[in-house]
Amino acid sequence: MQPHNFIEPKAMWINLTKVDFWVKRNSQAVRATLRKLLTDRRLGKSEAFYGDDTPDLLSILLQNEFYMNDDEKIIDEIFTLFLAGSKTVQTTTTNLVCYLDKNPKEKKILVEEIDSKLSPIKDRLIEKFDQDLAEEFSYLRNCFYESLRIEPPVNTALDSCFTQDVTLGGVLISKGDCISVCLDSVHHDAT
Repeated sequence: MQPHNFIEPKAMWINLTKVDFWVKRNSQAVRATLRKLLTDRRLGKSEAFYGDDTPDLLSILLQNEFYMNDDEKIIDEIFTLFLAGSKTVQTTTTNLVCYLDKNPKEKKILVEEIDSKLSPIKDRLIEKFDQDLAEEFSYLRNCFYESLRIEPPVNTALDSCFTQDVTLGGVLISKGDCISVCLDSVHHDAT
């Protein structure tokens, strides 16, 4: 986006790139699909994704007082969760690749696991690769989770309030005092 668009939003259409138009079109298409899904769910034309009494995210949002009468709010929430999840996967995958580059032994084990599972179906990969096969990649899953543990992609702070007086390292923390711990401030070295 161009800087003048922030000053005069009515001029936003000026200097938009082809990609900006694609993003807008695609965003509108996804929002329309989600609106239809919401309507179908309300009319009973579609069921929860789990197929049993376990509520999925959409069911929860449709029943929540804050969201239930505002489809655009539900759609915004779904977009937010999707984007946050996508960024988490992208960041963790990038970190995993970097850690594997520093740890050739683990990389070799991972490549052997992947090759052993995919080689037999290499000619029909799209047709044969399914959820059951994905579940068999235990070393890949463990490596991914370890990368996520070592370097979480999101800065997080944990707040704790004390229920009684506590002395930590000679410092008195009184009942009702709260502390925050920023997890991003703790650095872990995977090498």
